[in-house]
Amino acid sequence: MPAKLLNRLNELDSCAVSDAMDYFSLLGASEGMKPYLKGAKISGKVITMKLGRFRLNKSKLHIGVRAIESSNKGDIIVIDNQGKTEMSCWGGILSVAAILKGVKGVIVDGAFRDSQECKNLNFPVFAKGVTAVTARGRIEEVSVNKQIDVSGVKVRSGDYVIADESGVIFIPKELSGEIITKAEEIIQREDAIIKQISSGGSISEILGEKFENMVVRHYE
Repeated sequence: MPAKLLNRLNELDSCAVSDAMDYFSLLGASEGMKPYLKGAKISGKVITMKLGRFRLNKSKLHIGVRAIESSNKGDIIVIDNQGKTEMSCWGGILSVAAILKGVKGVIVDGAFRDSQECKNLNFPVFAKGVTAVTARGRIEEVSVNKQIDVSGVKVRSGDYVIADESGVIFIPKELSGEIITKAEEIIQREDAIIKQISSGGSISEILGEKFENMVVRHYE
């Protein structure tokens, strides 16, 4: 994604992007993950990591190392741990390493630990839960930069994500430009609607059929 387009994504919110995804009939909203840093909002290119049940643990590296090392400044690491919250798959030391690499934040389909440390670092983590239980001997890294499934949404390295207090939305890289443009249009329409309501306009007229079908593609 060109820098200008990424800057435009940074100005959006997850609700507008979700509506734009609806317009293109795309599934992008991944449910159940919330920010553990108040007011956190992140957007950027995705680096994927998939975890699985501990077996032989052939790798001598701790989970997360390869994802951090393959990241560039501004990337966001997305972890597929199948929504498991009985063990952690991210923590404070990994957060320090990620910050030094320029990673914007982490999205975990599962649980993480060292939540207070992450808050002290001002490092955004979106997850389904927090636990003190270590990953060691329980899960291992299956892949990095391969397609993953995050609460039913297929996500690839190179796709994009926007996450804030309203939700986590993944954007396929092939349609990122169109989706961002549509999200900007939706925000402009909503701003105009708010001005109309604030000026004393009829709510039933303003929020009528046209508003109700704002993200229906064939309606335009």
